[in-house]
Amino acid sequence: MGYFKKKSIRGENKYYWVIAKRDSKKLGGTGKVKTIEYYLGDSLNDLKYLSWYLWNDDLKLDDVLNKLVILRLNDFDLKNDINYQISKKYKLSFRSNKESYIDLRKKYYLNFKNLTQSYIDIIINNSQEFNDSLSEIIKWLEFYNQTIKEANKSKFQDTDIYFIECDNANSFFEHSQFKLKSLLNKVPKTQRDIAKDRIWGYCLRKCPLEKLDL
Repeated sequence: MGYFKKKSIRGENKYYWVIAKRDSKKLGGTGKVKTIEYYLGDSLNDLKYLSWYLWNDDLKLDDVLNKLVILRLNDFDLKNDINYQISKKYKLSFRSNKESYIDLRKKYYLNFKNLTQSYIDIIINNSQEFNDSLSEIIKWLEFYNQTIKEANKSKFQDTDIYFIECDNANSFFEHSQFKLKSLLNKVPKTQRDIAKDRIWGYCLRKCPLEKLDL
């Protein structure tokens, strides 16, 4: 479990996810509690790096969404007035506390709820786009494999077709690399080397590459 933290760096807001955990002595640590900060993005509607941490299992989606709503309620001093629930389809609902006497049908509260829902929607959409990009990389690798197989079949039958299929395979592989590079823009710079290895390793496990008969 963690929480959101907003920092002002050179006059610009930055959002982080903070987790406190004990540095295990069994693993050679100090035994003291240390904090880990994950840089998520510059605003609640632009947490562009969150999808990487969700995919890499550093953070849990339900934890993030719940703390996002709590952060919003705290910022507007509504935590004691409103109870919330997030459905399995990630739809937000509010219910006022009996002691608060607020009317959630009023425009102010409706706008507040709708904006908070939009932040949730952005997180869900970004996460889906991240996964879709992974699927696209794997798709290009599958095309690569198909052309390598065709090239190997034609090697001793038609050398022209063999070289054409080799060129096609190279093109498909380059597409996969271009998509991987694009996906890494959704990863903080300090994490990109790790992300590249893990994402590429994941894709290769899903689609091991065929070898060309030379």
